Amino acid sequence: VWITAISLLNSGCIAFHPESAAKDDLGFYRKHYRSCGVDAIRDAKSNFGERATYKNISQEIQKSGNISRSLLSLFHHDSFMITWPCEIKKYLNNHGYTIEKIDDFNSLKKGDVAIVLVKGASLSQDWHWMCYPNDKNIKTHFGEKTEIIQVYLLKKIQKTF
Repeated sequence: VWITAISLLNSGCIAFHPESAAKDDLGFYRKHYRSCGVDAIRDAKSNFGERATYKNISQEIQKSGNISRSLLSLFHHDSFMITWPCEIKKYLNNHGYTIEKIDDFNSLKKGDVAIVLVKGASLSQDWHWMCYPNDKNIKTHFGEKTEIIQVYLLKKIQKTF
């Protein structure tokens, strides 16, 4: 009851933005297709010479479930665009990448590929996945208040026969 009451009072909830919950013919949320997490994965893969479509990446991620995105949509309709860190890691592991969480963004060097989660001001809802080296404004994406939250250094697993 309380969740319903709060969501109805929140102008950002899905009740006022039903278009955000639009699904394709296969039942996947379209809004997630061009989310920043999907975009960062696509950019990272391109650095290794691999191609993938936004749609294919998003569908694979969404196959693991949308419960948390759906629940959060009661508070804000943009929740359908969320890609969780565990989803990023699972997708990349399933596609032959190792992921090393590193503490210092500044330790990245030429030739490295990383997926980076940044956040805006401390009380804001501004979170964004980015790809190093593709995105040049990682440290300043949200202005001077940009905070780097997580850095995942990627390596492609070499197949041995």
